[in-house]
Amino acid sequence: MHVALRPGQATDALAAALAEEGGFDVRVEGTGLLVDADRDGFLAALDEVGLGGVRMRGRIQVVPDGSFDGATLRYTRGGWVDLALGGYGSFSVQDGRLVAWVPREDVWGPLARALGGRDGRVPLASVAHEGPVPTEVLAVRDDGRTTRLGWAPPPARPTVETLRHDLAALGVVQGDALMVHAALRHVGADVHDLLEALEGAVGRDGALLVLLCAEPDRPFDTSSPAWSDLGVLPEAARTRAGWVCNAHPIARFAAWGAGARALVDDPPFDRYYGPGSPLARLVERGGAVVRLGSDRNTTTLFHYAEYVADLPEARTCVQEVLVAGPEGPALVRTVGLDDEHGILPGDADYFPDLLEAARARPDARAGRVGNAMSDRLDARSAVAAAVAWLRAAAVR
Repeated sequence: MHVALRPGQATDALAAALAEEGGFDVRVEGTGLLVDADRDGFLAALDEVGLGGVRMRGRIQVVPDGSFDGATLRYTRGGWVDLALGGYGSFSVQDGRLVAWVPREDVWGPLARALGGRDGRVPLASVAHEGPVPTEVLAVRDDGRTTRLGWAPPPARPTVETLRHDLAALGVVQGDALMVHAALRHVGADVHDLLEALEGAVGRDGALLVLLCAEPDRPFDTSSPAWSDLGVLPEAARTRAGWVCNAHPIARFAAWGAGARALVDDPPFDRYYGPGSPLARLVERGGAVVRLGSDRNTTTLFHYAEYVADLPEARTCVQEVLVAGPEGPALVRTVGLDDEHGILPGDADYFPDLLEAARARPDARAGRVGNAMSDRLDARSAVAAAVAWLRAAAVR
């Protein structure tokens, strides 16, 4: 199986990590890796294999191998990817490999996230190819399912200018206060280009808000990096000139622009996503949430909605975190609603349902930013939709 690395990743270091921590037979080939492994086992291992404490799942792009005779690409399903019947796709040739792409909405299954992809496409299969570029390719899976592929150029990298244009088309205007979630692997842009585009889109009268948190297995101090599970945007924002951060050991936020300090400073220590939190201040300011290719269960504002819903049986929890101090790390405790398992009975992940409720509001906007399908959700409206859903679910 071929593993295509995102630009800037350390090929040799990742190969060593996969070999030493995952026990895989790995060799470097060009800008990628070849891994001799059971595919499902490899996917499961990505949660354990890391570099510098950063888990690799979702940060590398796993591409099934295939064989190609100049006209037909043959590949094995292997139980890891499903393709919609009658789907159409495209192919590109770059760096000595032919890569087959299919629409993201046509792919699901256990590798949907790990496949990554840009421009609304995900890589279905990859094979070494040095010959002429064909005009059309027939992709044939081992169960006989076929997909006809037409040539398309590799997905283009968005620029600051194109990102600002896309944000404007999504409804972002000067003076907006936005909380930002972004999956750079889907947007396809350099993280600093995206931040520059966001700053330019809202202007000096606007503001931006990003959740940082911190690595949970290290004592917290004000210089702690952002939690790597949140992607690359939070750490880039934390270290970018002009951005300010609060010092909450769990609900740490960064902000930029007009009133940035007022958005993030002095959050409540307990019930840190509730009244008085940066999320509540975003709503009070008339702000919005932009989701740029983010997972459906990633909308932090809905934690504030859990407090607004004020459910009598809402699940609470006590969280413990180590905080660095002059005499060494000290264990501190915070009390609030359970933002890990949810406030409803059971352990269901209902954030995708809250997102769909918010998307159904007439003021929600959708469009493409860079190469990612994206949303702009009015914060007050999204909270109202989420509260209504939670209250209805509580009595079912």
